[in-house]
Parts: sequence; C-alpha cells; structure tokens
Amino acid sequence: MKVPDIRSMTPSELAERLEQGRPFALVNVLLAEDWERRRIPDSLNACVFEVVFLDRMSEICPEKSMPVVVYGAGAATLDAPMAAEKLVHAGWNDVHILAGGLDAWAEAGLAVEGSHAGVSPEPEGLFEPAEGGYAVACAESLVEWIGRSAKGRHVGTARVTHGKMQVVDGSMDGLFEVDMRTIENLDLSGNETLRQLLHAHLASEDFFLTAHFPTATYVLDSATMLRDATPGRPNYEFHGRLEMRGVSHALSFPATIRPFDGDPETGLEPGFSVEAHFDLDRTMWGAVYGSGKFFRNLGFHLVYDLVSFQIRLVLR
Repeated sequence: MKVPDIRSMTPSELAERLEQGRPFALVNVLLAEDWERRRIPDSLNACVFEVVFLDRMSEICPEKSMPVVVYGAGAATLDAPMAAEKLVHAGWNDVHILAGGLDAWAEAGLAVEGSHAGVSPEPEGLFEPAEGGYAVACAESLVEWIGRSAKGRHVGTARVTHGKMQVVDGSMDGLFEVDMRTIENLDLSGNETLRQLLHAHLASEDFFLTAHFPTATYVLDSATMLRDATPGRPNYEFHGRLEMRGVSHALSFPATIRPFDGDPETGLEPGFSVEAHFDLDRTMWGAVYGSGKFFRNLGFHLVYDLVSFQIRLVLR
C-alpha cells in the first residue's frame, strides 16, 4: 500500500494552531518517561515503539477524521515519520509531522514543560567508563557457544571465573578467565547419557584438554572507541590475545560497552557491561578433531572449524 503524502508543520505553524484553539490531537510518540521529562504543553503520549501504539491512538483520537500532529525527538530520527505512516495505514486521514520534532520546537524558543523542561537533553553518544579499576561480577557474566557439524549443532555455556579491567587516561586493558571445566551443553538436556558423552569429548584431547589446560584467558591489550557507532551497534573494538589449550593467538572483535544503574533495593552497585559475539577458528588453538583442514574421509565425524561465541561481562 502506497502511503499518501504526509504533511509537515513548522514549530511556528503549530504554535499558531495551538493559540487558535483549533481542535486537533497533538501527540508525543516517544517513551512515556521522555514525555514526562520534556514535552510540548497540551501534548499527549503514545509511544510508537509500543505494540499498542494504535490502540493508544484510538483512545486519544477515536475520530479518524480529526487532525493529528505527531512529534518525536528531532530531525534525524524516524520516530514521528514511522508513527505518521502507521496512522495513515490504519485510516487516519489528516496526519501532520512537526518538522524537527521537540528539538526544533525548543530551539525556536517555544514553551516546553515537564520535570526536566529547562534541561537540554544530552546526545546519546558513546559511553566512556570512568577511570579506575573494575572487577568482573562472575555470577552475572556468561559465555555462550555454538559448535556446528554436518549433522547439526550443539549449544552451551561456560563460566567466567575471574576478570578485571583498568581504565587509565582513556585507555583500557584487562584480563578475563573462563574455566573450561565448566563447559555445559544445553540442547541435549533430555538425554543425559549423550550430554555427558559430549562433555567428556569436549574435555578430552580431541578438543580442549581441560585436565592440562583448565582455563582459557583473554588478555585485553587495548580497546578502540568506534566513534561513528549508533545505539545498538558495537562501540568498541577489543584488541588482545586468547590463551587456550597452551596456545596464544591475537584476537580482536567488536564489543558493546554500556552503563547500567545500581538498584538500592537489592544492593546492586552501578557498573557497565561488555557484550560481544564473534566466530573463532578452534583449530588455531589445537582443537583439530573432525577438521577438514587436517583429516580426510571424515564422513559424519566432520566438525566445522568455526565456533560462535556470545559473551556478556558485568563489571563493577
């Protein structure tokens, strides 16, 4: 379905319409907490990111012939255009977008109300951890893995048992240890015999030889900020080396570092998380079982070289 042209309205045109008292619905389409903090006077809230957005709009403006003006955060975000398109598709036929959103309204010197009405919002920007030393909260941190073969795949976890990071003069370094003896399979939980067989296979010399090399250690040498990162994309590149099975190789990967608030009720301290997902070639660390690079005529014993990892570290 082709969306008809959706008209835009300048801040001065909206201000004039408000002053005239002409009936229309003025709707802030951001999160409810953002509406509470800063909003145009007399505007209502229907968050376009919520699946009940159209239900909320039906409460605000049950007559679909009534004019609707939607506004979002600013010119460079699609919140208001997306809301307008949804409304038109749903049958509202007089929909306008406030050009430039709340940013343009405030820059024009027009009234803003709310708990933080006089405070200009900080850009989402990049997060830089404060200088100091941080320890990994091991109980809240986890390594997840996926190994694949011609027959299918196995999924599991391993525990982080030690870790630290230092931030000095904007530079980062650190060390993170995984106990390879904690490798657990998840997809065979209904067949304990096969699950234990796989655990023994992974612990053996075929793969990680955990009796001799019980830990894998990632030594972080540096982290480069990715200054063009947008929310939802990695904002750092980690550079370091992975020591596993008695072998050390350089390993770099993109990571997302983001802060989180503490919780006074539970006593949790504020901190930040590091999340990353990447593939690595297990054979570089001597885990060559079933690899087509080293063996022929493997048949159903073929195991793919690349293992996928998803890592979440919580640091305080």
